[in-house]
Amino acid sequence: MIDQLIKNAEEIKKTWENFVDENPRQLFGKWFHLRPVSDKSRIVTIVSTHDSRPMNGIRMAKTKLKDALHAINDTLAKQQIEEGIVFWDKITSALAAKGIEETFEKGGKPEYIIQARMINEMSDNSMLKEALGVNNLRFAASEVVLQEGTTKGGLKIDIVAHDGAGKTCFFELKSEDNKADSPLNEVAAYIQTYGKGGSKNKSFEELMKNYPMYPIGSFEEYVGYAVIGYGDKVVRHNGQYMKLTD
Repeated sequence: MIDQLIKNAEEIKKTWENFVDENPRQLFGKWFHLRPVSDKSRIVTIVSTHDSRPMNGIRMAKTKLKDALHAINDTLAKQQIEEGIVFWDKITSALAAKGIEETFEKGGKPEYIIQARMINEMSDNSMLKEALGVNNLRFAASEVVLQEGTTKGGLKIDIVAHDGAGKTCFFELKSEDNKADSPLNEVAAYIQTYGKGGSKNKSFEELMKNYPMYPIGSFEEYVGYAVIGYGDKVVRHNGQYMKLTD
């Protein structure tokens, strides 16, 4: 399944690059990104990071992806976007006109809201970058997991980001009221498995080099952080633990 995931990522990346060549005014990335999956037929999920549809997505075959990209991008280009409002009914209609019946569901659990906001804002969050010790912070991918077979329990990274200079960052996100999980243990497992010397490091790096929209070019260092809540200010920073608030 890992080989299939990497193959799918490569195909989706080519489709994305062709789409960008055809669309100088590219608005799709404002509220959406692409997530390859390991399925042999429906190989990609279009993921929303809008507040009203946080991390909700629609999965489709490669044959429908180009039409979906055009439908969403053209809709955004035609509509006036103010205060983050996306006209979901028009997007749904535009997709349906291309033969795509899947829709983005409303709402999402608290962690999804945190995740979507962090993806949208991390590159401009100066306090977060200062806490991480980086000058730049760029989103690369969400919900990344490399596993063989269908067994559940694979290590799924909430957000993969990087600084453009070889530092890859893994983030595990939790809401304030989530007391059940151990995010620092999860972060440590990500580094151990996907970082340098990890059992899936080579596969991870090959995947991210070929990832659609936001590939990573170099891998010199791996760091991981647990983030509780999300806002503009880092109110607590202790090693790999951060608490962010407005």
